Amino acid sequence: MWAILIVFCLISAGLSLLIPPMFVMAIVLVAVSVVFIVKYPFAGLILYLVVFLMRPAELYPALEPLHMERLIGIAVLIISLIHHKWKSGKVYFPSDLGSKLMVVFMMMILFTWTYTFDSDATQLVFETFMKLVIFYILITYEVNTKKRFNIFLGTFVILIAVIAFLAFRDYYGGGRQFTAGIERAVGRTSAGGNPNTLAGTLATALPLVIVFYRYYRNVFVRLVAVGIIGLLLLMIVNTGSRSGLLTLMGAVGTMIFFSKYRTISAVAAIMGMLIGWTLLPDQYRQRYETMVNDDRGIEDVSSGRVSIWMNGLRMIVQRPLTGVGGGAFRAANASGNFGAPQDMQPHNLYIQLLAEYGLVGAAVWFILLGSTLRRLNRPRPPNTEASPDDNPELYDHNIWFDYMRQAIVASAVGLMISGIFGHSLYRYTWYLLFALTAMITKIYYEQLAPKQEPEPEAIEPVPETT
Repeated sequence: MWAILIVFCLISAGLSLLIPPMFVMAIVLVAVSVVFIVKYPFAGLILYLVVFLMRPAELYPALEPLHMERLIGIAVLIISLIHHKWKSGKVYFPSDLGSKLMVVFMMMILFTWTYTFDSDATQLVFETFMKLVIFYILITYEVNTKKRFNIFLGTFVILIAVIAFLAFRDYYGGGRQFTAGIERAVGRTSAGGNPNTLAGTLATALPLVIVFYRYYRNVFVRLVAVGIIGLLLLMIVNTGSRSGLLTLMGAVGTMIFFSKYRTISAVAAIMGMLIGWTLLPDQYRQRYETMVNDDRGIEDVSSGRVSIWMNGLRMIVQRPLTGVGGGAFRAANASGNFGAPQDMQPHNLYIQLLAEYGLVGAAVWFILLGSTLRRLNRPRPPNTEASPDDNPELYDHNIWFDYMRQAIVASAVGLMISGIFGHSLYRYTWYLLFALTAMITKIYYEQLAPKQEPEPEAIEPVPETT
């Protein structure tokens, strides 16, 4: 063992003379991670989640040639497959409908490469979606118990808080983006993105933070949740994103709808909004007022979106079945074939989906979304009803399941609202929610919901003999 360690150190030292030390450190980190993942595949998924959201290559460009995200993702997937083969004696592809539709949609992206308006954009989109498919499959493999689900979701929430904190530090440190006449917060990496993307990401993650406050009674967990909620709300406001504010209202409104204390929650939310409005700096108050009070034309109010949407509708009419190609909306929009040329993205999920993939691709994606919502709204079996006194364990399982799926529905509603104003088709939040839905229902119905036991047969009394 010591000999291996010495040889490894000597090799690392030799490499540091030829390539940058940070590059060597990254190679060592990846090598150690692979060894660790072999023994603990679930920990490998958590590591991949961290790399996926923190984007170390964007924070430290010297790491970009390593492609750490892709390398760790593939390593975790291969090791997970081997691990399942060793445990169960077979390798299987997840049988849920979501996994199949994800792969079908990925293949449709690849197919559009044969006729796309921008082959480079389509290739980039394919690589991005392939990572999302790997992520989805890894979640279905490894997040297979209630404990693992909570750890995974808790890690995601903490990482979202880190993204918000980095944006907070940049914003108050002077790193603001000045657009639309105001100073706006932006994400440090593409995981946060521009002001609208950052606001949408934080707003749709908010229900997943609230669920930890609702489910756990631990004081520390609740204090951390409250702190994260406050940070997310502050940074959503600081983006100056009107679509982000509508997304927030939709997500919070859905959570209020699910609450047992609906009236009290609604009153508290309205009071919070009124107090927050009075504390808003003038630049943001004026920005948000344009949502209901603006004498400019619709084109100016929508920041040019209407003309972009009209070009997108022409793409849908002219290429109704196949679309213009995955990720190629911007190139098609700038081509002049579908109206006045504009080098702009669609700024609408639904137009983006139909314009890039046509009716066939849109049908696949909407089936994926519809099946997810159907799973989340599936009622619990009648034999699983329990009270905290009669069956506290089952009662806790029911509360966990209900709270988690309500939070996922609220996030999905937020994403659907956000999609009206943003081109979020390839946003990771969608596919994370799809995967979480697949696993929460699988965990509950296959492992947590008890099988109804047959009632004991009545025992006939033995007749007395004389």
